[in-house]
Amino acid sequence: MDFDLTTKSGRESAMGAAKNMGWMALLGPGGMLLKMGFDFFSVSDTINEQRETALELIKAGKVNGVKSMKITMDQEAGIDFSVPIEGVNVKLKVGKSGHCIVEATY
Repeated sequence: MDFDLTTKSGRESAMGAAKNMGWMALLGPGGMLLKMGFDFFSVSDTINEQRETALELIKAGKVNGVKSMKITMDQEAGIDFSVPIEGVNVKLKVGKSGHCIVEATY
């Protein structure tokens, strides 16, 4: 699964995938907060929101038995990104593009 959180359309696509797989229901109140966060993206596109969204996607992936996931974020978002989830391996790649790739394997 690949998600690009650097653009509004990418975040909307990630949200659509989460809805289609039922992740929002599994996340309970956290899922509603994630949706509110995505709604907020239409007004403000910040680094902390990209980090929080990526973390929620990775958590949902683990809950739903996803084997691997790739998330693209702005470089500034990835520099201070950590995943405190047991059993999830995360690899971070930072390139010249101004974006970074977070690869999670479960």
